[in-house]
Amino acid sequence: AHRAQAVNSPSIKALRSATRPPLQPSPPRLVTASKTVLNVAWDPPRLDSVSPPILGYDLQYGLKWSLSGWESVAPLDKPLQDTSFIITELEPETNYVTRVRALNKNGWGGYAVSEVFLTVPTEVAVENVSKAPPAAGG
Repeated sequence: AHRAQAVNSPSIKALRSATRPPLQPSPPRLVTASKTVLNVAWDPPRLDSVSPPILGYDLQYGLKWSLSGWESVAPLDKPLQDTSFIITELEPETNYVTRVRALNKNGWGGYAVSEVFLTVPTEVAVENVSKAPPAAGG
């Protein structure tokens, strides 16, 4: 006879945790943005006492309105080791979305998707924005 309570025993939960891919990291957040660069960071996934260690991360980015245009910043066989990355060679004044997932010995976890990040306008526009407005009536 099987006992139903055995399914939820701590050892079964530990076994599941030890044999599954990692949970999602936190969604990428914007650290800084410039004309052609986005600096993003995220927090590692929550681990319990039996979760295998994180071996790396896959960070991807794409245009906000693109459904298939994800581009990884590093090869999947050489995952990122840090929880931040500077994405370069982007277009000015463009909306980008990023997503990140973690890897452990059991495989890749699910993606955590960011908010929309905007690169800043061209340098001329930034200079114009930073100038004081003209004096009233003058």
